[in-house]
Amino acid sequence: MSRNVQFLQVEKVKFLGVILDRKLKGNLHLEYLVKKGRALVNIISTLTAVWWGSHPHCLLTIYRSVFRGAIEYAFSIFTWKNNARIFRQLERLQYRAIRTSMGYRLSTPINVMLCEAREYPLRLRFNLLSERFVIKCMSKRNHPVISSIESLEYGLSTPAQKAQALAKSSSLRCFIINKHDFSHLKSSYLIPAFENALNSLNAFTLRKHFESFISCTKESSDNEIIQSFSSRLQELDPSGLTVYTDGSKLSEDGCAGAAFFSPELDSRSVLQAISSYRLINGNYIIQKIKQVLLQLEHNNIDCSLFWIPSHKGILGNELANRAAKEACIDGARGFFRTPYSDLQIQAVAKARVRFTDYLNDKANHTGAMTAKPWYFKKKLNRSEIVLINRLRSNHYNLNYSLFRKNMVPSPACECGDPRQDLNHSIFFCPLTRRRARSLVLYLNKTFPSHSYNIFTLLVNPSHKLCRLLLAFAKSFDVPI
Repeated sequence: MSRNVQFLQVEKVKFLGVILDRKLKGNLHLEYLVKKGRALVNIISTLTAVWWGSHPHCLLTIYRSVFRGAIEYAFSIFTWKNNARIFRQLERLQYRAIRTSMGYRLSTPINVMLCEAREYPLRLRFNLLSERFVIKCMSKRNHPVISSIESLEYGLSTPAQKAQALAKSSSLRCFIINKHDFSHLKSSYLIPAFENALNSLNAFTLRKHFESFISCTKESSDNEIIQSFSSRLQELDPSGLTVYTDGSKLSEDGCAGAAFFSPELDSRSVLQAISSYRLINGNYIIQKIKQVLLQLEHNNIDCSLFWIPSHKGILGNELANRAAKEACIDGARGFFRTPYSDLQIQAVAKARVRFTDYLNDKANHTGAMTAKPWYFKKKLNRSEIVLINRLRSNHYNLNYSLFRKNMVPSPACECGDPRQDLNHSIFFCPLTRRRARSLVLYLNKTFPSHSYNIFTLLVNPSHKLCRLLLAFAKSFDVPI
């Protein structure tokens, strides 16, 4: 290279999709994310209005894959503390996307929208992703990310420097929280499927299918399950060896134990992982199980895997369950190290607790928390879902709700009642009695002990209730 070449200083440069400014403050990249996020939210807005358009679940999927995927890329590089104004714009874009997808009014509280959509605030989401990333890096020996974080930690000499670094670097914070698990964590240079070159390749492609040993439903009694199990057991080869496996966990902060070699084999997850066509599995124990099954196959030993329901009085399973619980309390640690995926599950559980604390901090009553939105697996159209969303949030277009936001001069009903809310319109208003007749008949027949409070019935509304409420709402000049 010639010595006369001059390198010009520039204010910014784009590298691997990340805009790096001259002082590495990150504000230019964050402004780019806001601009890009605003365009993506506008795309969601064009796909729907309040009462027509795409299904809310479809729109939330677009939000998660497109909008969230765009702003989460390289999120851990820059600090958000010194860019609070820009970060607030990103948060508002998130709220706008969820509000548009779910059909909420502008007055709907943010914590209600996040709770109903089962979406974490961006700060909690970024912290979770950062912790999962650091844990995965910890499972790789001599990983450059962990080496950099350790160098940063060792370079902090004063408490003030440590406090400042912890406040700015989520990666450092997550590493310090989880580094006490370093000695118990399974770490290697390669992914589990390629640790042992000779046997791993065959085990890597092994697919061992399983089946349910007996067919049962939630309504099946323990005696019926035991009889069905005993009858099915007689069909097996009497010369074969039957082995029961089980896993146990005491509490969220307790330990886990396993009888024999399999962790939590009483659930379908391990069996599904063994039979899955997914080539890469981050849990090294799954790979070891596959290697054992492959060795049995080479020795001409036929091994069949079955799933049986737990805690139904099946003797072998109950004994395995008891042994697993004893391993939790009194057993030795064993020779298995913790897979990094187990620590990631703990990170998700901690994020859930923080999300619940966030909701409880925002409101005295947040409703029952579930993992999925209330309409999940319900065959409802957008109009029905939007209506129930508005009713559940207590922000809808009747005078009592509008008056709370100074949108109408009075909360009174046209019939003279001082409070026009949904309960009054359905059960008591003489002006809407004929329009609510079908709905009231259904409520009296299906919920004979209802206390004239429709909101208590919206925790898990049936399809017919949603349809009747929508028909009642459409009878108004202004949709509820």
